[in-house]
Amino acid sequence: MIAANQFALNHMNPTNLKITALFAQMQTLFSFKGMANFGWMIRGASGRRVSQLTRFGKYTFVTIYVLGSLGCQRGELKENSPTSFRQGKVIGASMAPHFLGEHFQVQCEGCGGEVVADFEQSKTNESLICPFCGIPNSVSECRRQASDRVTIELDSNSLSRWDVVAFQLPSAQEAGVKRVVGLPGESIEIRDGNLWLEGGLIRKTIAEQKRTRILIHDSSKTNSETALWQAVDSNGVRLDRAEHRFESGDFVLDSKAASSELQWFEFCNQRNYARKTDLNSAGGEKILAWPIEDNYGYNQSLWRNLNVVDEIFVSLGFSTTGIRRVGWKYELGDRTYSFEIDVVGRELAITVLGDSAQKRIGQYALAEGIFGDPETEVEFSTIDRLAVVLIGGIEVAQFELEAPVRVLPKSEPMSARLFQIGAVGKAGVGEDRLLGRVRIWRDIYYSPSQENNGESQLLIGAPDGFLLLGDNQPVSIDSRHWPNASVPSEQLIGKVLK
Repeated sequence: MIAANQFALNHMNPTNLKITALFAQMQTLFSFKGMANFGWMIRGASGRRVSQLTRFGKYTFVTIYVLGSLGCQRGELKENSPTSFRQGKVIGASMAPHFLGEHFQVQCEGCGGEVVADFEQSKTNESLICPFCGIPNSVSECRRQASDRVTIELDSNSLSRWDVVAFQLPSAQEAGVKRVVGLPGESIEIRDGNLWLEGGLIRKTIAEQKRTRILIHDSSKTNSETALWQAVDSNGVRLDRAEHRFESGDFVLDSKAASSELQWFEFCNQRNYARKTDLNSAGGEKILAWPIEDNYGYNQSLWRNLNVVDEIFVSLGFSTTGIRRVGWKYELGDRTYSFEIDVVGRELAITVLGDSAQKRIGQYALAEGIFGDPETEVEFSTIDRLAVVLIGGIEVAQFELEAPVRVLPKSEPMSARLFQIGAVGKAGVGEDRLLGRVRIWRDIYYSPSQENNGESQLLIGAPDGFLLLGDNQPVSIDSRHWPNASVPSEQLIGKVLK
């Protein structure tokens, strides 16, 4: 049992954030260059730093949000070299978890994972919930951390999609910070959690995925009591008694089991946040096998409707001297994709099982020496609806995932069985801890502005403008909200680097 009424995570609409200034009706539409319709930093009546967002609908008015959209303060703008670099610090939460403003940080009492939460949102909370195991940690034990320091590279001519950029604001000492999603002249559609260009899904390279992914699980930071990994049979049925088990952060295989059968573990994602309904009860019981959703551990006081995320990135380590075969299964709607690596025979086989029948997608011969010694890392991505398999950093397979015919609702148990891993050891190998560290990330779920009521949103870029979005989608004020969606290239300062 968890005292869920002591904390709240990720369920509030941004418009319900505490507002420190009143709505002010505007009578005229200012130009973009004047930045009056852009979102600038001001001081609220309370003295707290807030951001101003101008919205245009039936009426023209300004909304003042706590936390705001800004990500960078230039301060003294000290230059490392003439006209090349400037230094700054991050303000606000819109680029979390990749660029952090002032925040709390604590090592979780339950699993040892690092809990990081926005200071402004969390300073009045009694506790912060760990996004990895769900254990609440007292705010009084948390360390208040300064904002991230960043470097601004003053060269906007080399900007690419997915770069993080600083752009000019009216204050000489402040700059906005967002991620580039649309290049000059492009119009980007936000639909089904992804970004689309001219009807085609925009796909990130593996390197770009690693710059934007959000960690949701690390087996090395998980205790046995949270039961995130369950022993199952080849059909995914849980085994009450099994020799293979997840124990103290390790995957323990049965060294006496037949070498022909893989021993399977199912990832049981938990709902590591409180629902609004939990606040009316004395506590909330932990729910196992909950679908992965677009919650942010960084937003500890934000209530909103969450979206199911099935685009993940997985890293799995295993012993090449002890493992004979290793495999994993990924479920997308009504289909199950199965991957199996024969370490001895150096082969990767991929099959898909749907409602009708099973079919082989491909069988790939693996190069000699591809497996490291004594351990190899396998990486698997389904981000942007493209399945990619890498072994030791080398891409060995890639194919497009079929759109699911039927999306399973949360009420069905299968909807939580997103990922399973299995392995079998080589004959005569006595070591039973042959599977290594498993980490799971999710992709950013791109959501349209609230005014679109969940429907897709088209962002129309100017010929000389860049479309920008924040990584922390629920609190970011960006191209989804600005009347002129794109930022002119002349307003860009440069690329932001940590």
